Amino acid sequence: VWCNAYSEMTGKEPVYRNKNDNSVLRDSRHKGSTVSQSTANDVEKLVIDDKAKIALYNGYRLPTETEWEYAARGGVPSNIGPWAYNWAGVATEAEAENLSWNITNPIKKTRPVAEKPTNSAGLYDMNGNVYEWCFDDCYSGAQRVIRGGCYFDDITHCSVFYRNSSAPSTNINRFGFRVVYR
Repeated sequence: VWCNAYSEMTGKEPVYRNKNDNSVLRDSRHKGSTVSQSTANDVEKLVIDDKAKIALYNGYRLPTETEWEYAARGGVPSNIGPWAYNWAGVATEAEAENLSWNITNPIKKTRPVAEKPTNSAGLYDMNGNVYEWCFDDCYSGAQRVIRGGCYFDDITHCSVFYRNSSAPSTNINRFGFRVVYR
């Protein structure tokens, strides 16, 4: 609902809508009651999850898994090809260690953004620090995709091709989000 509120504040069309009647979701309540950890998945079932439908709106939202991976790869020189990099714009583990907060770093907690260098697209922390929620669901909507790895993972889990998932109600400090709009 944060994305919808910010979309409305900035004059954009909210993306997250009730799949039953297309109404804009404006708060975290379902049928008049506050959503708790145990019922957050009920609200998740109401949200439009069709990628073709989200393209109809220009508001803020989570990136699709494809959009996230494209951004994480950071753009590549045309003579190398898009699949040459396993991490955000670099090819080797040694290079990736310099770009990400992961288990090999001495500080084992979430770090402020921009303490490590950017990838070649100018984006910070695409690998490591916190897992990032994606728009895509998995396992028939019971879970959402998370990408990027976190400060508690080894470097292979921080690669651009590694994917994981979690229930939408998960609330731990290793998860975060970045938003996109069109």
